[in-house]
Amino acid sequence: MAPVMDVLYRFPTNEPPSRDSDRKKGPGRWRHARLLAFLVVAGFVVGIAFKSVPGASKADSPVANTADIKSLVIKTALHRPEDKTQPSGGVLGPWWIHATRSEDGNLIGLCLEGSDAHVAAASAEVLVDADENSLSFLLMDAVIVTLPGEGDESLVERHDSIQLGPIPMSIDIVSESNELDKPYS
Repeated sequence: MAPVMDVLYRFPTNEPPSRDSDRKKGPGRWRHARLLAFLVVAGFVVGIAFKSVPGASKADSPVANTADIKSLVIKTALHRPEDKTQPSGGVLGPWWIHATRSEDGNLIGLCLEGSDAHVAAASAEVLVDADENSLSFLLMDAVIVTLPGEGDESLVERHDSIQLGPIPMSIDIVSESNELDKPYS
């Protein structure tokens, strides 16, 4: 049985738009640009949040290893509050992230909620690139919903797989094999 994409949400059906709206709207390039800009801002905010990662050096720029970053993202998505009236998950930059579970380091039933877009995926791999100091999500069976704005209609996109990112981070990322506190010789 294929994984259900709308684990946490019931997404609208994908009805073809009317011909009148096709002529007026065009491809929706600005919506994608806003989503990309939103992800870049998210990366910056996430980078600031990682300043407090345990084991980071006291140097001018904060340092974290890829395993710490991946672990923090997964722990945030899987957070379950003691007060059951509060939502599951947590803040990741300007996004609210939550998932139903983690399997082999991947998030299952992932949802990212932003002010102008919601993203859901059956599974997502958290990718941290130490060379580029960036964070990405490789989403499988994903739905991206751009929420309606002033004068805009909502947009629903379905993808077998899509990568969100890379989101540049404002910290120095080292690979898992590097030790943060190891003195240089």
